[in-house]
This record gives sequence, C-alpha cells and structure tokens, in this order.
Amino acid sequence: MSRVAVIILNWNGKELLKQFLPTASKYTQGEDVDLVVADNGSTDGSVEWIKEHHPEVMLIEYRKNLGFAEGYNRAIEILDYPYSLLLNSDVEVTEGWWQPLFRFMEENPEVGAFKHIGAHKQSGAGSPHHVFHLPVILPLILLHAIKQASATIWISQTVKETACRTRILKPRLIPI
Repeated sequence: MSRVAVIILNWNGKELLKQFLPTASKYTQGEDVDLVVADNGSTDGSVEWIKEHHPEVMLIEYRKNLGFAEGYNRAIEILDYPYSLLLNSDVEVTEGWWQPLFRFMEENPEVGAFKHIGAHKQSGAGSPHHVFHLPVILPLILLHAIKQASATIWISQTVKETACRTRILKPRLIPI
C-alpha cells in the first residue's frame, strides 16, 4: 500500500486541472504515492474530464461543495494514508518533487505537519502559480493552517489522530 496520498481539492477548476494535472500525474508516481483529486461538487465537467483524461488519478466525488478545509479534511479521513500531502490545484510540480518531502517526514517523526514554501511563477494566463523545485519546509501543528493559501501541507497519521486544533509550534525554516 502507498504511504503518501497527494490530494488536490477541486471545485469547478476544470481549466486549472487541464493546465496542471498532467504534470502532477506524470511526476507523482511510485509505489509510495497515490495522486487523488477530491472534487467539491463541481458543475463544470471537471469530474468527467478527469475520468476521461486521467483514469490513473484516484477520484473522490462529494455531492456538494464542502468548502476548502472540510473538503481536504474529509479526503484525509476517507483515504487514511500514513501521510497526506495537500496540493493546491494551481501548482506546477517537477520531477522528484515529493520524494524529499516524504524522506523528511520519515526521518523526522517529531514533525507532525509542515507547510511547503514554493516559488511563484507567472503563468501564460497572467496569473501566478506555484512551482516546486527545491523544498523548504515550515513545520506546523495546525490543520486549520490549510486556510493560509499554502501550496502544499503535509500531515502525518500521528497528527490526524491527535486533537491538533489551534496551536502552532514555533515555526522554523528547514532547508532539505
């Protein structure tokens, strides 16, 4: 069984999926990782597009829009992987992007969660999106931090099982 679920939350983001899901799918492969799209009740044909163009991607379909935090939290609960990596739908990943993050979590069991800080790049449409090359991490102990518009957040099974509600451990940057 894979140890990492890379979860992309989508709501009527078919155009973003068309732009970024192909590279996410290409570079999020291996025996330790599964790519998942949790769809928040989209009505723009997102689900049909994923099924047609990316059948290799695991799909969770919600009947309605649960919102950002609940959408991710439900997916984490449903999937029940040792590690969950929450990936924004506007992220362009590169080859090997998730392995250093996975190694960091495996080598640092005292870290329950962290926020990955990526570089911004101007897309062809004129809007910035995230690009990951060399990871830098910010440890967190707060599931609600996903509201902070980060590009990725890792959450370990240990953190999911403890009641981490509102406390942030002293954040620090750790290059890996």
